[in-house]
Amino acid sequence: MDQAEVAVSEAGARADTEIDSFIERRHHQRESGAEDPFGNVMVEDRSVLDEEWQALRCEHERHKQQTRLEQWREHHMRMARNLSRTCGAMVRYHLLEVKKLDKGT
Repeated sequence: MDQAEVAVSEAGARADTEIDSFIERRHHQRESGAEDPFGNVMVEDRSVLDEEWQALRCEHERHKQQTRLEQWREHHMRMARNLSRTCGAMVRYHLLEVKKLDKGT
């Protein structure tokens, strides 16, 4: 590894350390309500986040349930059409047989 690669590697390691440090500071600010460098107080209200998550989860469940209902409806409609064709042909066949027998007697 030459000096340029070492310098890049060290710079990358410093950048990673700075990013990790920044993330930790922001997390601490959100948890404790400390001010950021601009004077903003950042308090993360977990209850609000939990409520939003629950609302999204409920909406997702409703959507899944609606999709399942639509899929079952479509299944029953397909089955009804298929059975109507099949049974309709059977009914016509048996009625024809009855007519044949009626003509024969």
